Amino acid sequence: MKKALLILFSCLLLLAVACSEVEPEPSRFKPGSLELTAENLPRICATPYTKAMAVNMVTAALGCDAATAEASVTVCDNTDDCYEKLMKSQCDIIIAHDYGKDITALLDSTELGIVSTELDRDALVFFTNGSHGVESVTLEQLKSIYKGEVIAWKQLEGAEQAITLFGQRARTATQNAFQRHISAEAEISPVTRPIISSGVTYNAEVSYDNRNGGLGYNLLSLSGDFSGGSIKPLKINNVAPSKETVASGEYAFTVGVNLVIRDSEKSDSNTKLLYDWAISEQGKTAIGKLY
Repeated sequence: MKKALLILFSCLLLLAVACSEVEPEPSRFKPGSLELTAENLPRICATPYTKAMAVNMVTAALGCDAATAEASVTVCDNTDDCYEKLMKSQCDIIIAHDYGKDITALLDSTELGIVSTELDRDALVFFTNGSHGVESVTLEQLKSIYKGEVIAWKQLEGAEQAITLFGQRARTATQNAFQRHISAEAEISPVTRPIISSGVTYNAEVSYDNRNGGLGYNLLSLSGDFSGGSIKPLKINNVAPSKETVASGEYAFTVGVNLVIRDSEKSDSNTKLLYDWAISEQGKTAIGKLY
């Protein structure tokens, strides 16, 4: 009996020693901080483009399912709307692409400030149907097109086709990128085409219809796979847009996808707590990539 008890005691002692050597599960947040819950979670805004990243962040931070996390994320109408909500204290943290000239003017005219970290990188891409024969353009050539100085592909050693410009809505991530990289002043008249509905014909705006001579632009994340399709991306300085050339910075027109808070956030606030975790390697892995 004594021998059996001795063996049992020895096993328990070895188990205790083994358990003491096991590393504790690392906390999602810095030591001494309150754990986030659905009740004290900062108000989070995202655009339709970045919503999935915001949902991933909440899912990981709360340890909840995606449906619960999605209910905690407010989706803004456009990119600049997210920044305005943040600056007006209508939300606490946003995930959005780079802002445009309206937000730049707002920041310049007030004492409001923001803190931002790039989570991922997107790009502004230009595309045509390729029938004009021009495969690559320079930044200066693009600027000349949108200034109205170059109006035909023949001026770029291409076919004798007039250039038809397709624009994008203001305050969106795509238009903000166009303002930053090409022109903050260029006003592109909407391209319309007749649509017949219920016997009534009306002109509808189109963002791009791949006509001969047409030139459109969008974000790489929204442009799909160009390989084998009828839509051809323009190279910029002989560099084609791709995930690889964007990540390396080789492609010229990169766009940040950012996590942003107000610079007035206190260091111990739940918003700053979530921000600091989200920009850590653990947080970035949980949030994932845009595309």
